[in-house]
Amino acid sequence: MDTVAVWQLVRALEIAFITLFVGLLVSRIIGKAARRMLAEAELNKLFAAKGARSISDIIGGTIEGLLYLVTVIIVLQQLGLTVVVLHVGIVLLILLVTLILFIVGRELPNVIYGLLMKNNVHSLMNSLVKIGTVEGRLESAGLLGLHVQGKEKFCIPYSFAWNKLKKAQSKRFK
Repeated sequence: MDTVAVWQLVRALEIAFITLFVGLLVSRIIGKAARRMLAEAELNKLFAAKGARSISDIIGGTIEGLLYLVTVIIVLQQLGLTVVVLHVGIVLLILLVTLILFIVGRELPNVIYGLLMKNNVHSLMNSLVKIGTVEGRLESAGLLGLHVQGKEKFCIPYSFAWNKLKKAQSKRFK
């Protein structure tokens, strides 16, 4: 690298740093101003909820965050890295959405079975039940499964216990 290229790189980094500093400062000021204006307009009283954050803080924080994002994109544009970073961000977002869909797809049947079995499970609470090969006292029912205490403690998913618990309901012990 020759000295001209090095100085051009240093100059680009200086400009990017100054842009970042000014952009973050301006974003912070505009966010605080938006919070104050919305609080003065008494917007919080219109949307007041017990224990909730004020609506002016939510909107002001959102404006501030969006301006931070715009500042970072401008800095990346000055450094010539916008396309690379945005592509990596899009790939990571797609991976995150895919992961969430897999988790929801795997656990959703258990949640649905749990909601359908709610009345039956509460009538069997603290009684001896047999679910498949597991036998013991039904201690509690969580979001995704039943907790049975036998010789050991078991957590049985609702999707597995669906038919088996219904059959065991008639064999209720006390």
